[in-house]
Amino acid sequence: MKIDTHTHVLLTKTSSFDWRDVELHFDIARAHGLHVVCLTEHLDAKDFNPLYNGIFYENKLEGHFLADGIIILANGLTIVSGAEVPLKDGGEVGLCASMDVINSLKKESGYYTLENLLKKLDKNGDEYSLIGNHLCHPKKWIKNIEKYVEFLDAIEILSKYRHLKKEYKELADSLGKPLVSGSDSHTWVQFGLSYTDVDIEKFTISDFKDAIRKEKFMVYMSELTETMIRISELFRENLKIKAMRG
Repeated sequence: MKIDTHTHVLLTKTSSFDWRDVELHFDIARAHGLHVVCLTEHLDAKDFNPLYNGIFYENKLEGHFLADGIIILANGLTIVSGAEVPLKDGGEVGLCASMDVINSLKKESGYYTLENLLKKLDKNGDEYSLIGNHLCHPKKWIKNIEKYVEFLDAIEILSKYRHLKKEYKELADSLGKPLVSGSDSHTWVQFGLSYTDVDIEKFTISDFKDAIRKEKFMVYMSELTETMIRISELFRENLKIKAMRG
C-alpha cells in the first residue's frame, strides 16, 4: 500500500481554498498510484478547521467513512486526518490521529513542547502515529528528541531532501528508528515523487504503526525529484502571485 505520510493541499498557512482544487489534488494523488495520503496541514493554518471539517464531517468530497478521520474517495484514495505540529522547543512532528484527537489540539504555533504534546496524546488515549519531520534541517531540530524518541514511530525524509538520503539514514539509525518518506506536497506536482510502500492490505493507524516499527515497508523516491520540486516551487510562487492579485 503506497502511503504519502506528509501532504498539504493549502498553498500556504494563510491561504484560503477552493473545493475544486482540493478534489483535483486528491485525483492527481490517486492518478500517481498512491493509495493513502495523510493530510498533515500546519496546525496553525488559517483554514485548518474549515478544510478538515468539510472533509471529515461534512463529507464535501462525497467519500465513504471508514473510521473517525479516515475516508475513502470514489477514486479509491484513502485520506487520513493529521497535522504538522510546530513545537515550542523547535522543529515539527507529523501526527496522524482521529478527528477527535485533532480537534482537541490547540491550533497555535509553538503551543506544545514535544513532552506536552505526548502527554496530551496519551491522556486522550486514542491511536496515533507520530513522525519526526525535517530533522536534518539545521533550524528544525527537535530539542530533547533523544529523551522522547521512543514515542516516535519513525523519522521522515521528504522529496526535497533526497540529496540528503545518506544523512537521514544515518540519523534514523542513530536514533534507532525506521526511515519513511513523504512528499510535503504544497502543490499537486509533488504527489508521487516519494512515498512509503507499506505491507498492509487496508489502512488503520495501528496496522500502519505495527508495519513501520517492524520495518515491513520500502521507501520510494523518484530520480526526477530535484527537477519536479523546482517546477513545484515555481508553480507555487505563481499561484501566490495570482492569489495576491485576486
